[in-house]
This record gives sequence, structure tokens and C-alpha cells, in this order.
Amino acid sequence: MAEAQENNANDEISGNSDVEVNNSQTEIDREEIKAGAIDGLLKDLGVSSTKDLKSIIEAKNKADKENQTDLENAKSELQKTNESNKSLNNQIKSLQAVNAVLKAGVVNEHIDDVTVLAQAKVDKGEAKTFDKAVEKVLANNPQFKNQPQVGSDGTAVVNNNVTSTNESKKSSISDMIEKLNAGRITK
Repeated sequence: MAEAQENNANDEISGNSDVEVNNSQTEIDREEIKAGAIDGLLKDLGVSSTKDLKSIIEAKNKADKENQTDLENAKSELQKTNESNKSLNNQIKSLQAVNAVLKAGVVNEHIDDVTVLAQAKVDKGEAKTFDKAVEKVLANNPQFKNQPQVGSDGTAVVNNNVTSTNESKKSSISDMIEKLNAGRITK
């Protein structure tokens, strides 16, 4: 019986060897199939080896990277051009605003004041156009439009506080003297 067990043990060991040989045979077959499939694919792609395929892929990645850099440069140039265009449009609007203010007869000292107030009216929707906004600002602030006149003594002259000529002053004084004399009794 001991011999039978020994034979069974030997059979089992030899059976395991067959399995290991069988497994390594299967592994070799897999590798051969894999290599054959890869070679077939490479031939279909027109490439002779995996090294050639790797070099083709690397060249493609390098070209894509260079193209990406060109694209980024083009985007940067477009952004600079758009910013320049925006700046020029702002300058044009500013000059048009100053032109509208000057056409309305605003004094040089108040150009900025009228421009800012008119732009605020346009922004708030109180006026549809800048010209209309300037008209509204000048209606509320007529002093912006005309340069104040200065009298001989250096004070501002407003239409209602001074008569136009010295002759009218003399006549009004003469009229007052006559009225005073008319009320007096003379001998």
C-alpha cells in the first residue's frame, strides 16, 4: 500500500509537470498569436515595426504641439486686436461727445462737466442720445453754455442786475431827481 501511495504521489507530481508544460505551451502560443496580430496590424497601417509606429506617433504629437502654439499665438493676436479696437471705439465716442458739447456752445471750463452729466443721463436712460442729454443738462445748467460777462469792477454781470448803457443810468437818475423836485415846494 505504501507503494501504491508512492506511485499515486509520483503520478500527481508528473501530472503537475504536464500541466506546467501545458501552461507554458499555451503562453508561448498566446505570444505567437499576439505577435502575429501586431505584425498584421502594422502591415495594414503600412508600418514595418513598432519602433516605426512609435516614431510616427511622436512626430504627430510634436506637430500637434507646434500647431497648438500657433493657435495660441493667433488667439493672443486676436485678443490684442480686439482690445485695440475697443480702445479706439472708446476714443471715438469720447471725441464725439466733446464735439456734441462744443457744438452746443459750452464754455471750455465746463466741457468735462457737461460731458459727464450728459453721459450719466444716457446711462440712466433719461435721454436716448447724447445730444439730447446735452440739451437737458444745458437746460438745467445754463451757466455752462455762455461765458459769464465781467463788469468793469470785475464782478459777474447778469442781464437783470445792470442796465445796458450809461445813458440809461443818467436818464433814470434824472427821472428820480425830477420826481423829488416835483414834490418840493419852491419859492
